[in-house]
Amino acid sequence: MNGNSGTVKWEEKELEKVSFAEGVNVKKLKQLLGAGRVVIPRNAKRAEKRAITLKAIGAGMSMKVNVNVGTSKDYVSAEEEVRKAKVAVEYGADAIMDLSTGGDLKETRRTILKEVDVPVGTVPIYQAALEKANVRAVVDMSSDDLFNAVRNHAKDGIDFVTIHAGVNQNSLARLKLSGRILDVVSRGGAFLVAWMIHNERENPFY
Repeated sequence: MNGNSGTVKWEEKELEKVSFAEGVNVKKLKQLLGAGRVVIPRNAKRAEKRAITLKAIGAGMSMKVNVNVGTSKDYVSAEEEVRKAKVAVEYGADAIMDLSTGGDLKETRRTILKEVDVPVGTVPIYQAALEKANVRAVVDMSSDDLFNAVRNHAKDGIDFVTIHAGVNQNSLARLKLSGRILDVVSRGGAFLVAWMIHNERENPFY
């Protein structure tokens, strides 16, 4: 396997470092990567600019802590979010999640990427929804808007993303009959469910 999983190519010394940190042998780690049971989030574009601490996540690996930071419409300070991210890493965070919804989202995530040396994730639908809301309504997003947001975050160097791939029209129909007090408790999921209902279309990520 040469430590490769899909199109991701790992140097043997990188896998040795990860396997040592996790207390598993390299051969087992390669098997788990190849089977899709373990991932090591790292964007190749980001790796070209700076080294990050590789973290193995999945079956048989140690627990990881992912710390959320991010601006909001009512409080925008990219500098403060970067400071939060750096403090989180200093105290042991394994990854940072930028959940920004206010100000210049692109600049905020790019700055965080430059300032921390752990994997960084985002929720691209936030950007797609907010950009559409500036000109029309969130439900007027196109499927291209959704995929382009993911693509653009990847181009910036984001190591992993949250997409809401599990909900479809069948589960939505069941949800309507469930009697749940709060139907959807995920912000991104709520954007997507509203889009599906309004457009009467299947989830593009499904």
